[in-house]
Amino acid sequence: MRTIKQPPFLLLLGLLLGLSACQNDDEAQELQSSNNYILEESAFGCTNYQTITIDAVFQINHTLQYENFLIFGGFDSLLIADASSNERLINTGLRVNKLLAYNNKVTVCADQGVFEIDAIPTVVEKQSWACEDVMLSSKGELLATFNGGFTTTPKIYRWDEMQGFLPFTDKHTRSCLNISQMAEAANGDIWAINCGNFVLRFRDDNFLDFFNEDDLPRTLSWQGATVLLQSYGADMVLAVKNGTGLYQVLKFRNGEWLTLFNETLSNADVTDQVAEMMLPSLEKALVRNDKLYIGTTLASCRGIHVFDITKNELLQPADYYVIKDPELEGQCINDISLTSNGDIIVTTLGNDVTIMDCN
Repeated sequence: MRTIKQPPFLLLLGLLLGLSACQNDDEAQELQSSNNYILEESAFGCTNYQTITIDAVFQINHTLQYENFLIFGGFDSLLIADASSNERLINTGLRVNKLLAYNNKVTVCADQGVFEIDAIPTVVEKQSWACEDVMLSSKGELLATFNGGFTTTPKIYRWDEMQGFLPFTDKHTRSCLNISQMAEAANGDIWAINCGNFVLRFRDDNFLDFFNEDDLPRTLSWQGATVLLQSYGADMVLAVKNGTGLYQVLKFRNGEWLTLFNETLSNADVTDQVAEMMLPSLEKALVRNDKLYIGTTLASCRGIHVFDITKNELLQPADYYVIKDPELEGQCINDISLTSNGDIIVTTLGNDVTIMDCN
């Protein structure tokens, strides 16, 4: 089923101004101050929305729009569908960790290896090692990381059309070897997260340094926490959440880590705003227009968290808030991705895929 929507977004502030016509100023002010950190509006300021509901038996965690096709990945399946008719072209059992358009093809990073979609719907294996992450560098190189149990050294690898995956970096020296996420800063440094939630940095194809609990402004343990890594110009941004016990947003700038957000529900003076943001799990992040957007999901779906990352100090309450986009059913965000033409694709629980025209 396909529906095309022009969302009638009405800002909460507009609603409050309307109510003020029939309420006295004190009542309106009380209403506004009670929940002005939850906005019901377009999540990214986009206009036209196109929503597609995918009838799939698996949970979609990754979505890629490629030419006239939509490609979906989840815990146990890779699905390719025609973007116009929604006709399924292939459905194969791959546990997908990342989808990436590269060299006029689609690269699939999966537990079973790295695969390439060339002439749809043909899927070809490129490497049998269990893939953790893939990214396209600013030099146009396809970079990949693999599960340490399948490779002899914990490196970042580069794809070579003649020789396959070759070491792009030397190995790093931490005891927890798997590299699970990568991001590139504006200066060409490659940043990564390993399985111990250490932050790694590579420069000029070499392992440069790492940041652990002694180097990062951690206030509580990151053991078992969700860590999301995003580049922001020359800076690097980390979002860390460990249940309701810890929620941090950090920024690396000019050689030091800055704390932008640092909260826990165990604080005696926790505000309603912080309590709202502490409830959900974090899933996917995107930096856009000087803001960090984080999609939330189970155990408590709360839409999208937004942080102002232009600041270099602890954020004030006005600098972070929640957006509950009326067009995102259920407010459970499984994936946020940016397309090559500037559109944003948001996938929600229930396999609703919403393509937002943001140009």
